[in-house]
Amino acid sequence: MVEYLQSLGDNDGSKHLFVGHLIHYMGPIRESGSKYFIPVQVQKSNSYPPYCSGGGFLLSGFTARVIYNMSHVITILPIDDVYMGMCLEKAGLAPVSHFGVRTAGLHVPSQNVDAYDPCYYREILLVHRFLPHQIFTMWHGIHEPDLKCGILQMSASKT
Repeated sequence: MVEYLQSLGDNDGSKHLFVGHLIHYMGPIRESGSKYFIPVQVQKSNSYPPYCSGGGFLLSGFTARVIYNMSHVITILPIDDVYMGMCLEKAGLAPVSHFGVRTAGLHVPSQNVDAYDPCYYREILLVHRFLPHQIFTMWHGIHEPDLKCGILQMSASKT
């Protein structure tokens, strides 16, 4: 994450930044049994603006202030990630997709590969759905000084 933020160059938090797993072309769920149920009385529109999944996202201080300010003029919606998308839209800003944010976990390319191989996670900004002991193990694995990742290492792990 530090490398990604440093790659932004002149964005020291004073400019718009909101990246994550982008969701678009979604609308309210009108089924009363769903935990995401939103009645027409709360949200008349049948579509939501683009938003990032609430499993995790990265935003700047500037964008946090914008969302806070917009929250004073937008009626609350009980789905926080959608609500932030609504605030961004009202401010004329938009969230952006980032490959390194995995709110549904990370799917490895083959059943022959260890799903917890730290090499798959080195460039990821955020992974949702890890248990605490998995986070601990992965953190240490990623920061292992002798960790070797690459094509040769990956093909060797398939055998």
